[in-house]
Amino acid sequence: METAAFFAKAPAPTAPGAAVVAASGGAAIMAADRAEQHGVPMPQPSAATHAILETRIPEFGSTRNPCDVTAQVLADPESLGVCAGALLSDDQYGVLVSPMTYGYAPSAKRPLVYNELAKQHGKMACVVWQSEWQDGPGVIDANQCERVALFRSMNTCFAALAAWNWRAGKRAAGTQTVAATSKDIVTQTKRLIAAASGATVTEREAKEILALYGVPVVGETLTRTAEEAVAAAATLGFPVVMKVEIAGPAT
Repeated sequence: METAAFFAKAPAPTAPGAAVVAASGGAAIMAADRAEQHGVPMPQPSAATHAILETRIPEFGSTRNPCDVTAQVLADPESLGVCAGALLSDDQYGVLVSPMTYGYAPSAKRPLVYNELAKQHGKMACVVWQSEWQDGPGVIDANQCERVALFRSMNTCFAALAAWNWRAGKRAAGTQTVAATSKDIVTQTKRLIAAASGATVTEREAKEILALYGVPVVGETLTRTAEEAVAAAATLGFPVVMKVEIAGPAT
């Protein structure tokens, strides 16, 4: 869901590099680790960008990438926006990643700042929500931003960025093609939808339709008796999971 939401908002990357700005050194290192794991480059800031970072980051922070503005940001709230703007203006970076370690009022406005900066530079920003307060201040704002994607973990964030860069590479090489859906698949889809057991398709029926389009789904069988369930389990292969399907009337 997070990756889909990201791709729904993200333009084509202007560069493969990711810039990380954080108020937590630990969160910054987590981002660097996941970037390396997923093969997302994190080049160091250009000289011009570095000069701006130096004016707002204390000497015990880090002006490198990942960029650690430290908790001193509470005494200088504008510094995070200045640093984010400098990084987004750097041609090496196509995306800004910023961990949110606390779900509280002082940080709730940050996604709005990132959103405006990302739109200004034609890029994307990602907020990685690391607070256990999953619906804390800033969540709704981040989700509603045009150019900010919200992720619940650093791993899912950089996995999505890796896929973003991969798709851009395929398109640039002219090897990313989507075949037209065959008339046979369209006919089968219409038949399955028409035969649906209710006003909407069930999970089982939806998987059957998705499978026609090459989406991997698990095997399953609709059974109505204990004997049928045992036979289906033996055919599918263990382990199996049993679900109850309740379909409403079509009208």
